Amino acid sequence: MKLMAILTLAGAVILALALVSALGRETTVPASDARAERPTVHRVGYFKSGVRDRVIAFRSDRRLTEGEAVAVFERLPRTGGRLFQMVVYSGDVPAPADALTLAPSLMAALQVTASPPFDRWDWIVFANPAGEVTVRAGSGREAAVPLPGDA
Repeated sequence: MKLMAILTLAGAVILALALVSALGRETTVPASDARAERPTVHRVGYFKSGVRDRVIAFRSDRRLTEGEAVAVFERLPRTGGRLFQMVVYSGDVPAPADALTLAPSLMAALQVTASPPFDRWDWIVFANPAGEVTVRAGSGREAAVPLPGDA
């Protein structure tokens, strides 16, 4: 039983890393982005496995900068040694709510954010069980409906 749990977690980590690699570009994690006006960000979907791996989806009233996405990520509770993925959406792009929250497993939750129509995210911030953080800009940024004030 324990071996099966380890294999499942290893498979989930590999899937998450493959999704993050395939769906966006790697960037560095800056300390913060100072902005006069803070965006409104709401949690729209939340998956937590029995061993505290998490996948959380957020919607913002406007596209976040990389620094703003990282700042949201840094405020979230994480369990050491567990997988954690935050996905940010903006505009009229569909964001998972019940599809993510009611996912039957971590693998299914990760697949929700990688499958249409929920694959057009702006940012994914991912922490692997070793605590290494990866930030990816999504391909959905170009496909997203432009918001007022976007250049």
